[in-house]
Amino acid sequence: MQTHKTASVIGALLGLVAFATVALHPALSFGRYAGELLAGGLFHGGLGHGLIGKLVVGFGSVLGLVAVASFFLVAGAVTGTLVKNLTVRLAAPAPSRQAAAQTASAPKDPPAAR
Repeated sequence: MQTHKTASVIGALLGLVAFATVALHPALSFGRYAGELLAGGLFHGGLGHGLIGKLVVGFGSVLGLVAVASFFLVAGAVTGTLVKNLTVRLAAPAPSRQAAAQTASAPKDPPAAR
């Protein structure tokens, strides 16, 4: 069975472009905010300027970036596949009514005698 992944790849690339233009900055900002909340909870409100606090905030930024980017990639791939399937289905010629009527009224083979 041969699979055609071109539409999914094109959709994923378009999703990546949409992510880069629309959601890159908000993903980093919200990830940083989540990292600051996590660091504040771990260190009891005193975030400080220590290395571990900065690592937790950086981890939150990277996690937010990866989570939102993966959502955009998957959504783009699914959209590309759906568009491909819809265009293939709509572009296919419809079966003629005469051919459908002939197959419906065709005599059926009698069962074989034993």
